[in-house]
Amino acid sequence: MSLRISAPKAAGTAAAADVLAGKTFSSNTLIKAAGAMVDNGAVLITPGAAVQPIPEGYHDGLGTVAAAGSSDPNLVTGNIRGGVSIYGVAGKTSVVETADATAVAGDILTTKTAYVNGVKRTGTMASNGSQTATLETQGATKVVPSGYTPGGTVTATITNLTAANIVKAVVVGGVTGEAIELAAVAGDYELVKSAAIATMNMTTYTKTKEIQIVKAGVYRVKFDIQWVSYGCYGTIYVNGVARGVEHNQSSAGTVTFSDDITVNAGDLVQLYIRSMNVASTSTNNFLSINVSAPAGSNFGTVTL
Repeated sequence: MSLRISAPKAAGTAAAADVLAGKTFSSNTLIKAAGAMVDNGAVLITPGAAVQPIPEGYHDGLGTVAAAGSSDPNLVTGNIRGGVSIYGVAGKTSVVETADATAVAGDILTTKTAYVNGVKRTGTMASNGSQTATLETQGATKVVPSGYTPGGTVTATITNLTAANIVKAVVVGGVTGEAIELAAVAGDYELVKSAAIATMNMTTYTKTKEIQIVKAGVYRVKFDIQWVSYGCYGTIYVNGVARGVEHNQSSAGTVTFSDDITVNAGDLVQLYIRSMNVASTSTNNFLSINVSAPAGSNFGTVTL
């Protein structure tokens, strides 16, 4: 009897592409077949803008993918917008989007710079410094030139703007008046007086005093005349025209006379006197404007 020994039959499923080139293998269909897998060794990949395919085949495990930016000198923080990170590199906070900016040179202070839509612009806006002024008259203005100012103070200072000089309950420039406005009605309360002594011996009427009226009305105008010898006369004029009675002082001493005169604002109330003859000296001591109520307003100003 003879004994036959058979070799074991291969049962693998590998194909040539599954075995490294230069090596052999057996499978359930192949005996000592040559492998066809490409030996790529150590593959080195440097990232770039384009997709880089990894080659098919065997890799020995020594290949590397280079660090991001290792081959690009522009991948630095200064080239990346703030708030953005690229390959782990954070953007610089001062790098910002300027496409939506609208400023022009005139909107930027002179000698200063700014970026608008990626363009560096140098300002032309004038720097005018502090703008300060004191306004002292009605209607006064302070001109603020075009450009930049850090601020300033404009102060209104109006002379005589006090409560006592403003009619009661009337507000002027934030000041509420307290003065009582009186009607110009003839009476014996003295409002204004011209008290300069005047002496003359003219036989024609000569003006000795005048008071300008600032409020229309009826006033009691008083004056005195004195003579040393013979007699003298006195008459109230308004704007150079006789309006009062001609008063005669024909006895020694001083006599006070009065007339109620109707006048308009701006009128000049005047006293004219004359002597009976050149040998008679006439003297006038005062001219006054009077009303029937206590003084509460300025009714006139002495001009002579």
